[in-house]
Amino acid sequence: RDGEFSFTLQPEQRAAFFDFTPGLASFQSLMQKIRELARDQYQYVAVDVPVSSPGLGHLYDLFADNGFFMAGYIPYHYSQELAFRFQFLTPSNVSFDNIRLFSANGQKLLAMVRADYERNTLI
Repeated sequence: RDGEFSFTLQPEQRAAFFDFTPGLASFQSLMQKIRELARDQYQYVAVDVPVSSPGLGHLYDLFADNGFFMAGYIPYHYSQELAFRFQFLTPSNVSFDNIRLFSANGQKLLAMVRADYERNTLI
């Protein structure tokens, strides 16, 4: 129920990276921390959630309701376990048209990320 999170900041890039173990209390605390960082001019937030965590679909809905979009799978702590990464960008000029990908899979992934970003982000 409680969950937990930790984070690292990269002030020079105005970026924050969170390691999140799901729980309602930790989700609410996480959202509060992200609002504080946005007030401090942070523009990018990444939240990594281990795929072994229960309720990942429900968690996706909560993140999407708060302006996050799906980024995909990443190695969790450089191990064999996977994590799902959710990303948030403050309103900015994201030029998806200038991203050039040549593989069909890369283009499909970009189209999914763009659609998810545009659906869940106020521009």
